[in-house]
Amino acid sequence: QNKNDDEGIDVPDCRRTISAPVGQPKDLYMVENKSRVDPCSSIESLDLARECESKESLLHFTEHKKEEEIQSLESIKKLLNPCFLCHHRPRDGNIVHGRTAHLVACFKCAKMLKRKRSPCPVCRKEIEMVIRIFM
Repeated sequence: QNKNDDEGIDVPDCRRTISAPVGQPKDLYMVENKSRVDPCSSIESLDLARECESKESLLHFTEHKKEEEIQSLESIKKLLNPCFLCHHRPRDGNIVHGRTAHLVACFKCAKMLKRKRSPCPVCRKEIEMVIRIFM
């Protein structure tokens, strides 16, 4: 039962190596001797190939991360645009309705909308409260 428990364990920190075959046919051994291929060098070249593949995947990963960061910065810049209503003050009045909220107006304009019982300018829902956001 202990063997069944150990079968599915993944150990990511261990380094994989390829061991030489246990028993080689005689004719393959002769071909290896003629070409003088060192089994250690072939294992090293496999390790280098794996290392190269991992560097390529790491490079691809970092490029993908940079693209995500650029997209998130662009969305943050949209939030820093001026108020949707007065076009002067920064967007810091979060209009809350139910479980959602929209950050499209400054606190002063958002409070004015709430006082006048106007709907949310984005989704037309009734405004429950206005919260000031500090960025």
